This record gives sequence, structure tokens and C-alpha cells, in this order.
Amino acid sequence: ERIQATDVPCVVQMQRMLGKYKERKGGVLSLAQGIVHWNPPQQAVEEIRKALADDAIHLYGPADGIVELKEALTEKIEMENGLKNSRIMVTAGANQ
Repeated sequence: ERIQATDVPCVVQMQRMLGKYKERKGGVLSLAQGIVHWNPPQQAVEEIRKALADDAIHLYGPADGIVELKEALTEKIEMENGLKNSRIMVTAGANQ
């Protein structure tokens, strides 16, 4: 009885909520916890294969993300979203 009285985990609640919108045009892509239900684009797979040949990829990177990636995201956010002076941090993620 105690177990059945506990709340449904928030991740499960979000999946249920988002499931209602999956049939809408454009749908909803949940990036929560890195759970995806599709394969990456072939171009991404090829780029990953190339990157794995670089010894630097196997080392710890900067805590706030790779500089080039942060710069590219900053540019994208400014151009496509109109947000100026954004500070970007790219991490492996966390569960709080």
C-alpha cells in the first residue's frame, strides 16, 4: 500500500503529458534525461566517427563546455532567437 501511495516520478509524468502532443504538427521532442526515440542524422554519425580519431576527445573538457560549441550556440541564439549577450554553458547534464 505504501508503494502504491507514492507519487509517480516526474519524468514519467512529463512523458505522459508530452505524449498527448506527439500527434500535433511538429510534435514535441523531449530532451529530458537524454531519452530519445530516434536515431541521429547520418551526418552526425559520420562526424562522431571522425571526432573519435582525435586523441583530445578522450580527455576531460572545460567544465562549462567546449569554446567553439559555446560560440556557435551563442551565434545561433542571437541570429535565430534574437537574444543578445547570452552566456552559454554546455554540460553533460544533471538530475536535480
